[in-house]
Amino acid sequence: METMENTMNKTNFKMTTDNFENEIEEFVTKLKRYVEFMDYQVTGDVNFDELKDLKSGIGNLSLSQKKKLRNNLVSANYKMTLRTINRFLHFLYKAVLKTDKRVRIKPSVKDEEIQMKRKEWVEARDKAQVALFLYKKTKGDFYKKKDEKLKIAKCF
Repeated sequence: METMENTMNKTNFKMTTDNFENEIEEFVTKLKRYVEFMDYQVTGDVNFDELKDLKSGIGNLSLSQKKKLRNNLVSANYKMTLRTINRFLHFLYKAVLKTDKRVRIKPSVKDEEIQMKRKEWVEARDKAQVALFLYKKTKGDFYKKKDEKLKIAKCF
């Protein structure tokens, strides 16, 4: 029986600030292109160019914080979802840049509109199912019994 190889392409980092600097710089440019391509909204004041110069901030991190930064970076770089991107940005601003600024990437306006319409549709569908149940409960066997009466009577 053949064994499957691990095809996940996660990057292993050494704990040097230069490597973090380069990897974060590459990821930030990738993130900027991704946000523009997906037409996502950026809340908060973000300057992607300021995120590229983090050498002093990374140098001040403890080993456990560097590991958290590495894990967040690997996760966001491996599978770019809104959750992983926002988690990485939150840690970057909180621990590395040490600011109270909160930057979030949100779905595009069209995505939010679609999600809102779907929510409305689900609510309407649920109301329709309740109304159908009440209708069937009220109707019951009324028409079946009526037809049986007509068949028995055969006078009409």
